[in-house]
Amino acid sequence: KEWTFAQVDEFSNRVANVFKAQGLKNGDAVALMMDNRPEFLCFWLGLSKLGVVTALINTNLRQSSLAHSISVASSKAFIYSSLYSEAVNEVTSSLGSVRLFNWSSKPRSSVGANEINLEVLLKDAATTVPLPSTKVGFNDKLLYIYTSGTTGLPKAAVITHCRYVFLAGAIHYQVGFSCKDRYYTPLPLYHTAGGAMAAGQ
Repeated sequence: KEWTFAQVDEFSNRVANVFKAQGLKNGDAVALMMDNRPEFLCFWLGLSKLGVVTALINTNLRQSSLAHSISVASSKAFIYSSLYSEAVNEVTSSLGSVRLFNWSSKPRSSVGANEINLEVLLKDAATTVPLPSTKVGFNDKLLYIYTSGTTGLPKAAVITHCRYVFLAGAIHYQVGFSCKDRYYTPLPLYHTAGGAMAAGQ
């Protein structure tokens, strides 16, 4: 499937408008747990238009490690693919007031009692760029990308807008990518290599 820059911009604007209507603002955090797909990038890009920081959750995490990764970022909301509904249900009781946004790429009639159906909200959302509550700066936080957690619970590393641009730019110029190139990345988009060095191209 191909996405144009215009389609990415439109989808990410829908995301931004949905979460602005939900009361999220510059400096808030939202956790994101999703398989590799174009919408993954659109979700955090849309949130960034509000100055909202996205915590990229490792899709292999379960139970205490998953709950920790969501809470350590002080997430106000949690966006996740319906693929991970079972894993989310296991930790719901420990997430407190975190709002749950269940997203699926396929049409469906309902979601769980404690979940918000994100496709429905996105379908009706405006495609224009919303104004953030305060100006988003180059040195503001963009993402939390987690350590592997091999010696303890995962730790959230801060990726600012500035750092993301330089990570992506360094690879771009080292490799010599052009607008005519296509590349394949099997790396998870919740990691730096896949989510910044590759996706940033």
